[in-house]
Amino acid sequence: MVIDNPWPMFTQPELAPIARLLAESGVSDLVFNGYSHASVLHHNRWSPVQSGFDSEEQLAAAAKLLVSLGGRQIDLAHPFASANLDKVRVHAMLASAVNRQTHLSIRVHASRDLALSQWLGVNQIERAQIQLLRGVLDSRESFLISGSAGAGKTTLLRALLSEVAAERIITI
Repeated sequence: MVIDNPWPMFTQPELAPIARLLAESGVSDLVFNGYSHASVLHHNRWSPVQSGFDSEEQLAAAAKLLVSLGGRQIDLAHPFASANLDKVRVHAMLASAVNRQTHLSIRVHASRDLALSQWLGVNQIERAQIQLLRGVLDSRESFLISGSAGAGKTTLLRALLSEVAAERIITI
């Protein structure tokens, strides 16, 4: 199912191939390994797709533009960059002497935040796990969230942060 483009940051012509790939409902990740190899994570399943870019130069221009929209800079002197835009997180690596291909990864943030108690309702977590996590928060213990790509680490962290909204929190 294709929907209208909810990505106002992708209206520039250089970003049209990205907007086209992200416009499909259910896409949570988009990766480019060079201009001719792209994949999307759609409903938790990776699929190869046509990138829409005709050259490394076009993909590099898109990567530079995306990174700049996030207030960062990427060039041959600094060929790696990450940036957070409104609804996406972008990681980019320009082609260089080390690797002849530009690499671009775009992660779509969850469309809505779930409170910790809502995780129970969508069968993502058990009641005992919620109690354990709340105990960790109440005791102010340090903890680490880890998992594979698309596992829900950021969504879980947002739910935990909502539990302690009155606290001053530093995350790295």
